[in-house]
Amino acid sequence: MLRSFTVPFVILFVAASCGGASGPGAAVPPAPSATQLRAATPSPTSALRSTAIAGSRLSAADLATLAGFFTDDPFAGGQKAPALSLWANEDTFLWLQLDKDDPKVATTVTAWGLGTKGTYCAESMPDPAGKSFTRFQQHTAASFARGGGGAPGAQGYWLTAISVVRPGIDYAYAPTAAPPACGSAQPPSFAPAGAAKLAGDKLKRFVTFFDSRLLVGGQIAPRLYKSVNEDVSLMIQLNGTDPATVTDLRYIGLSTRGVFCKQAQPSADFPHYHRQTAPTYAEGHGGPPGESAGFWLLWVATRPIVDASGKVTAPTGVDRQFSIMKDIPACP
Repeated sequence: MLRSFTVPFVILFVAASCGGASGPGAAVPPAPSATQLRAATPSPTSALRSTAIAGSRLSAADLATLAGFFTDDPFAGGQKAPALSLWANEDTFLWLQLDKDDPKVATTVTAWGLGTKGTYCAESMPDPAGKSFTRFQQHTAASFARGGGGAPGAQGYWLTAISVVRPGIDYAYAPTAAPPACGSAQPPSFAPAGAAKLAGDKLKRFVTFFDSRLLVGGQIAPRLYKSVNEDVSLMIQLNGTDPATVTDLRYIGLSTRGVFCKQAQPSADFPHYHRQTAPTYAEGHGGPPGESAGFWLLWVATRPIVDASGKVTAPTGVDRQFSIMKDIPACP
């Protein structure tokens, strides 16, 4: 798999996540809600507007279909999560946040993300340097609010949020206190009811739902998209694109319309820019400084990604090295 690109100042042609644990007397961390989304990723300036063809807003029927996939419940003890959930594999679930708590009256997607099994320990926190996993939620709790944080070594899930409202990883999403040191990494030992790899007919239908065509001119992208609004599309990447043959949901993410230059890159969490129109997919990477008809892409791995030798090339979470473009030019 291609992992990096060096970008010259010409059209580019290349082949193909406040210290202390939350004890009994500590303040209860707030549960996330649709109104709390505060993305840390800045938006490009108004002078750097994309000219890529605008996407379409999710129809009511499409939103109902999407929400209909998210019917799993990774939590126990009586707590009710404020987002919808869908198991991606035995260790990780996807979650979907709508603009209303009741999917029947919701009108759009405001965020989605991952919850991955873990323990409330500094040594076990995913992406400890990047801090993209902002919330720890216990597997078993009487309420969702009381399930945030916990005692050292508590069993549960680390959550990371991908904001659609302001595209990018939301580093302010419903944070819990910094995890305590446990002395060493503590692997989770609980077995959530219903945890299973997304497969079979449900996987096929889920993949088929992502039917937006962002790239034109002869390009065949190795990933699939579903437009949410004029600027942003949800994105998935599997071990193929044919719903009849795919077996492994490897990444979720975002595509957002943008301009190809350093000041317009949303953040380092968006390592790749792709032009809307190109004769082949390989010829769509990057572009001249200020290229405006294209998209910045963000990937979040649903599990550790390994190469042919078994080496982990990307852990679960945001993959800032996926097809990374080096030497992105300054804006003209």
